[in-house]
Amino acid sequence: MRSVDSSQVCVTIKITNKLTNEEITVQEAQFSTSAGILADERFKIEMAFQDGDDYTTSAAHDPVAIMYDNNNFHLGTSTTFPEYLTYCLDTDESDYVCHMKRSVSPYDHVGHIKCQWTILAGENDEPEDPGDVPEIDEPGELLGKSWTGMLTIDQALDLPVMVDQAYVQYSFWSATGLETFTTLNIETVTHSPKFDYTYKHHIPVVTQEFIDYLKKPMYFYLYVSPYAKTSGLQPISTSNATIAKNLGYAASAKDDPSAKINELTHENEFLKHLCEEKDKEIHRLKAELFGYTKEDSDSSARKKLASAKEMDAAVDSMPSGDAAGS
Repeated sequence: MRSVDSSQVCVTIKITNKLTNEEITVQEAQFSTSAGILADERFKIEMAFQDGDDYTTSAAHDPVAIMYDNNNFHLGTSTTFPEYLTYCLDTDESDYVCHMKRSVSPYDHVGHIKCQWTILAGENDEPEDPGDVPEIDEPGELLGKSWTGMLTIDQALDLPVMVDQAYVQYSFWSATGLETFTTLNIETVTHSPKFDYTYKHHIPVVTQEFIDYLKKPMYFYLYVSPYAKTSGLQPISTSNATIAKNLGYAASAKDDPSAKINELTHENEFLKHLCEEKDKEIHRLKAELFGYTKEDSDSSARKKLASAKEMDAAVDSMPSGDAAGS
């Protein structure tokens, strides 16, 4: 697949969780590592079946955990145009929220990143008291001067997946050239991770290279780890009837009542989890439907009110004789 901000083509694997229909993409190296662990676990289970032993895969090596919970993948990219920084201007309030496109095809909308630049007179100044920021009419006037800008990355918004880890990465000019910067990795279960990241970027002496750099697009990359609830899933083990069937063996649960009870308990927990998720989805859809209905109702009422006002205005503008005759 081709990256949204590059002409370079790289191998990317798309993985879909059929329980939630959530999709992630991982690089070839990440996938190979995870696939290797899963292959080892399959070998251990098959050997246990052949030897008549019991074996249970550790929670850390569960396929859902391996693919979803242990991989921070590149969800999307926000593209900004920082040329206004050459004029020592702050980010306009209307541009605080940046659209984010999926990192791979179909490059659809996957949320927003809220960020802004504040220009400061020097490294020791703060947004509350930015100091004497120079007025620049032409980018060339900035040559030879110092430049300081504080970047704030507030949060990501409206992500299509629930995440339990997230961070933003970007590159910016420094005294030694282009440098990569990364926010803290936020470990919170949410659709809108909050970073509260600030960094003062200081250029001691502005060069033409820096001015040229600001004329190019600037990218913010969001990396996330999807939240994967595995507590309600049946463990991968020799007592798992589905695993046994798929591998061509008989599950040990048939001969072990306690194992069968354990299997049914996990299945019950999983079904409860599915019901909870469906209930949440139903409530969300009901709320959306109510919103649309209310909007239509309000719109209809506004139209009737506007029509009544127009009628009153027309009557008021008529001569008194015409109004009486009508």
